[in-house]
Amino acid sequence: MAERDLARVTATAVPCHDGLGQVVLPLLHGLARQMEHLESRGTPRLADNVVGLIGTLLAEHADVDRTTEEDGPGLLTERVLGYMEQRLADPGLSPEGIAAAHRISRRYLYKLPAAQGYTVAGRIREQRLARCRRDLTGPALDHLPVGAVGGRWGFADPAHVSHAFKAAYGMSPREARAARR
Repeated sequence: MAERDLARVTATAVPCHDGLGQVVLPLLHGLARQMEHLESRGTPRLADNVVGLIGTLLAEHADVDRTTEEDGPGLLTERVLGYMEQRLADPGLSPEGIAAAHRISRRYLYKLPAAQGYTVAGRIREQRLARCRRDLTGPALDHLPVGAVGGRWGFADPAHVSHAFKAAYGMSPREARAARR
């Protein structure tokens, strides 16, 4: 969150009767009641997620969406798409991370590509599959199995990349590779 946005929410009450506040408040109450029962190994990851959720709530409260819109939704969309393109190989690339990196709410993030007719997850999948197709149909990576090529582009499971590839291109990755030869 930018410093100017942080100043808008510091030492102010955050309404929890609607929007994301309706979700965050009960979660925080539940965590407080269960604190001594939480496993210590999962606590750091849980803490990171809670901090991200609270950051999103504060961004929503600070109305960061409108502040960012001043740059223009088109410019922001370009920045978001560029960010996604640079991180396609990261299997952890997620809408939450993308929104946090651009200091916008996830809700607003979803609106950006919707104006162009696609979803965030759909765009990530489409771009990852295009990279896989390029790598599979080019001779440079013939020595790599399909699963390894998918792994290079953020697909954790070889079966998933094969299924998604076939759904997108009408042939399996192996068939695409064989067609080039």
